[in-house]
Amino acid sequence: MSAASLGTVRALPSSTWRTARWLVGNTLGILAVVAPLMLVLGVGVAPATMAYFGVQAPASLWSFAVEQAPGVFTLVIAAMTISQLATHLAFGMTRRSYAAAVVLSVVAIALLLALLVPLGYVLEAAHFRAYGWAHEAPDSLALALLTSVLRTAVWGLAGALTAAIWYRFGGFAGVVALPLTAIYPIVSAGMWIERADALGAPEAAMLVGLIALLGVAYAAVVAGIAVRARTA
Repeated sequence: MSAASLGTVRALPSSTWRTARWLVGNTLGILAVVAPLMLVLGVGVAPATMAYFGVQAPASLWSFAVEQAPGVFTLVIAAMTISQLATHLAFGMTRRSYAAAVVLSVVAIALLLALLVPLGYVLEAAHFRAYGWAHEAPDSLALALLTSVLRTAVWGLAGALTAAIWYRFGGFAGVVALPLTAIYPIVSAGMWIERADALGAPEAAMLVGLIALLGVAYAAVVAGIAVRARTA
């Protein structure tokens, strides 16, 4: 192997991490708004509104919020990353490093959003006690956090893959690929994941495998993308 090729191999991790940090950094500003908003609405406003109208809340409102909202948010953010591919390539970096960076950034965002899960349950429990309501939280908040990370990563990578298919193959293919964005609800229904702490080792392994499969598929699609030249 030549010195030039060795230099390229060594440069790939650097470009991957640099791009991943940039993608996550761009998302932090949005998260700074979305995260408090989720907590205020899900843990504060929703129970207060129900109490005002004399409606008994279910055992947990937060469980409904964290089941969908983080995944949908990450799906949208990940889908938008495809617009940065041309910039990445313009700086002399590769499609492979870009695909790896997107996968890393999706997992990092999933981890950040998962931190809201135990915090929300703790705040909700205190709020429910103030109204004299019974509250139900997962038996294991650590397991609920893990479930959130895996669930959100699946949503995010499905969004990234759908956008990449649209970008590479055109609008019709993108429409055909849209069911990918519903892959987590379909899979979780098949595995009967009804609670945030109901994730067992087989289900976790299946979700990890699904994340890996989506990541490989994303890298394969991105590898063949021809960046479109912009016309005035």
